[in-house]
Amino acid sequence: MSEIKCPNCGAMFDPHEPKCPYCEYINPAGAQEKYMQKLEQHRLKLDNVDEEAADLYHTEMKKKGRRLALTIGITVAVIILGIVFFALKDRFFRPSYERSSEEEIREIAWQRENFPKLDELYEAGKYDELLDLYDRFSLETPYHDLWNWPHFPFADCLVRFSLFTDSMESYPRYVREGNASALSSVVYAAFRFYYRDYDSDTRLSESDLKFLDGLSAYAADIVHSKLNFTDEEMSELRSELYSKGYIEFSACEDIAKKYMNRFTE
Repeated sequence: MSEIKCPNCGAMFDPHEPKCPYCEYINPAGAQEKYMQKLEQHRLKLDNVDEEAADLYHTEMKKKGRRLALTIGITVAVIILGIVFFALKDRFFRPSYERSSEEEIREIAWQRENFPKLDELYEAGKYDELLDLYDRFSLETPYHDLWNWPHFPFADCLVRFSLFTDSMESYPRYVREGNASALSSVVYAAFRFYYRDYDSDTRLSESDLKFLDGLSAYAADIVHSKLNFTDEEMSELRSELYSKGYIEFSACEDIAKKYMNRFTE
């Protein structure tokens, strides 16, 4: 079965998993599947309770008479409450990332209405406007599943690069202050684009890759001129950074602390 890519950390994992095993980012489809499996297990347990109550009835009838009636009454009440609870649980206690069928219908309608707006900006190459609209949709309530938009990987890269350039505005101050924690974010973003972390996503078109390679060139310049790593050093670091198939932020924190003295404004 093909794997899916985590939109948060970029790792590949089984689509049936409820969350990314590496960064614990919620996978809505996998979470819903696991939830339904647990619900079925609870239903089977309730069936077992019915059988156990019947066995208890036949056994205790010979021993305690009237006390048995009270026991069965309590048991039946518990079963009824359990059935009511599980019948209503999906409606009142559903996790926030799961949707009812009515909500799914509304979400599909929302996507049909708004994905063309994103498509129009994407096709026109108006990426600044695309990012503004994408961010607005991302922050709307209820949550919208932008993962289903065909150009989601490209937009996600633009968002990450925008955060990268924003952090570079404060980079000189981070260096002066020796702020290793803040510099870790710069290292993480620069390394991901330097290594073309996006290259394995099959949903990116050739034109997408060409555009992102331009952003990668900017990141490479930062790596060489600001962080002062050579290509040879970057090649040596790659196997260490990608030991789990993706760059771990914690590894970038270690690099920022270890090599901070070589970073220049």
